[in-house]
Amino acid sequence: MRRPSVPVSAAALTVVVAAVTLATASAAAAPPASAELAALNQGAFWPSSPFESILEADLAPSCGAALLEMLTQHPKMIDATGKLLNSGLLKTVPNTVSMGDYAECVAEAPFAKYCFVRGAVYASVNATLPTKPKYHLERNITAPVQWGACVPSACSADELSAAFASVPVRDGNTLRIYASPSAIICAHATPWTGGVKATIAVMALLAALLLAASLYDILVVRRRGAPVDDGADLAGEKGSVNQDAVGRGDDESRPLLQQPALAPRRRPAGQGEGSKAERALMSFSVPYNAGRLFNTTVAAGQMGCLNGLRTLSMQWVVLGHCYYWLLLGVPLDDYGTFLHKPKQFMFQFISNGMFSVDSFFTISGFLVALLTLRVLKKDGTVKWGMFYFHRYWRLTPLYGFSLLIFVHISPLLGSGPLWYMAQGSPQTVYKYWWTNLLYINNLYPNKMAEEAMGWAWYLANDMQFYWISPILLLLIHKVPRVGVAVVMSLLAASIGVVAGIAYHHKYAANSFVGLADPGAAPADQGTMSDLLYVKPYARIQPYLVGLLAGAFMAHVEQDLVVVRRRFSLPIRLVGWALCAFLMISSLFGTYSQFHGHRWSLAENVFYIATTRAVWGLGLSWIILMCLLGHGGLLNTFLAHPIWTIPSRLSFAVYMMHPIVIGTYYFNLRYAYEYSDLNTAFVFISVLLCTYAVAAVLSLAVESPMIGLEKVLIGKHR
Repeated sequence: MRRPSVPVSAAALTVVVAAVTLATASAAAAPPASAELAALNQGAFWPSSPFESILEADLAPSCGAALLEMLTQHPKMIDATGKLLNSGLLKTVPNTVSMGDYAECVAEAPFAKYCFVRGAVYASVNATLPTKPKYHLERNITAPVQWGACVPSACSADELSAAFASVPVRDGNTLRIYASPSAIICAHATPWTGGVKATIAVMALLAALLLAASLYDILVVRRRGAPVDDGADLAGEKGSVNQDAVGRGDDESRPLLQQPALAPRRRPAGQGEGSKAERALMSFSVPYNAGRLFNTTVAAGQMGCLNGLRTLSMQWVVLGHCYYWLLLGVPLDDYGTFLHKPKQFMFQFISNGMFSVDSFFTISGFLVALLTLRVLKKDGTVKWGMFYFHRYWRLTPLYGFSLLIFVHISPLLGSGPLWYMAQGSPQTVYKYWWTNLLYINNLYPNKMAEEAMGWAWYLANDMQFYWISPILLLLIHKVPRVGVAVVMSLLAASIGVVAGIAYHHKYAANSFVGLADPGAAPADQGTMSDLLYVKPYARIQPYLVGLLAGAFMAHVEQDLVVVRRRFSLPIRLVGWALCAFLMISSLFGTYSQFHGHRWSLAENVFYIATTRAVWGLGLSWIILMCLLGHGGLLNTFLAHPIWTIPSRLSFAVYMMHPIVIGTYYFNLRYAYEYSDLNTAFVFISVLLCTYAVAAVLSLAVESPMIGLEKVLIGKHR
């Protein structure tokens, strides 16, 4: 017999609740071991009963004695422990999250400690309900559980886990319940290791250097006399066209690093006229670097539309990660609502947020091709040694500093039931940190979860694409048809490899951090991340498309008037329509899978294999139209000066935003109350905090390293 109005899992849990209530009541009538135990038993099944039951397990004498003392003398520990039989059990996705009261528990230290339990509860039900007609239920039930337990410090996590798994939490004629914790993580303070102390020492020395340079700038340099022209922007370029733009690493060639060229500004006399030591010190002057960082004037002829594209794409990344972090283990009070979000049309903007990173790859390929080919056309060669050195110099100091903050400083920024996720796995970091500095962390280790800094896979891919770009661009410069054919062949090969992997593993197109329609082809999201999401052979597609678009722009920019005329109104209308179709179908194409349309394996494979290139094609059209003067209101919006400053901070924002997000979520003391409004407020707060932190890092690390490179290597390198 089946009751159609209540899902099976909900009905089963209802019976569990009823049976537990009856069993608890009968237990209260039995002669208690003590008055305290009797009082506890009369109140509720959970949590007193599981603690009583594990006393029967094979525990160390110290742990068993501490548990008995807790049950008889520490009622606040019982009160601080989560109650699993709470509201929400009849939801489609039952609410089995009960985090307890962390503050109340740690107040009982040193006798008590807080432990967070993840696992499952297995129940065997054999009961007849007093309904008309009577309903007999005989079923085995499994329910996931996230539970906060206040336990004696004398009991280890392994000891408690083994005890819970070895004895039934409740054993009766109608109901048997076993707890099977997959993990018990006990809260602990972050240790001040040698790495922590060394990092703080480095930060203190850097702060002292910034202070000394700033005071020297204000008290000495600015008092020397009349100002002189500098004319250089934060990255040292005077415009988007530079004789040594690539040899010096023109920052417009890196979408996360780009510093839009500024109008000439004044600098204190003598700043560029002193000794090397003085100029090296002045590279760390906060007032001077801040004046350039926060200058919104953009020189004429710059590719201003890229500022808007870069900023909006970066904010899209942050928005997506505000949702993604909720799936890393943050307990939610309503998983059902969250897991049904993909059925909403506009949520595809979140679930397919990986296209935001493809935007960066497209812009990067476009700029590397355009700027390199400009130099090749003018000088016939590029200083390839500086091409690679400048790239490494510009990325690595801020990258390495962010890695230090992530590993050694961020674990000190909070506490609570979930803080163990911020404390991370030092063994993994210490084992693989060097792969980040060599930009091979997307290739080794083989699993994304083992990377020292999980989101740094983008930097590895972009650097690897940069490594091979000279070969392709030299071919395009010397033998254009052959060069284009080689790039197209690489693009086709990438599509083929991705299609083969997706077909072999039967990946679903709507798989995103576990949010897959049950009716879709089976997929292992972890394996998909390891084999496709972070690998260069899969992510190079939009980069190659951007490379071809940049080569086209470099080819036609000498005859822009003629080229603009060739893009007549009918051609532009068709192009914009095709662009909209390609990008919208990529972004919202999987929506139908959540509403009854089950894709075939061929459809899934086609979508997975081609949409990154398709997205790059659409974005390349937008860039070209804006630069050719056909962008209209869209170009006016994207090139607005409002995007200039956040665009300069994009690299630092990318490096720091996961740390800010994790600091907020992992400091939560209770289950996150999910709603779109709450998450919108989280996104805005995270965005503002991240830009503030990024500005500090840019002034403290990124800008000084740019200035220091000029001093050490010289302007004409």
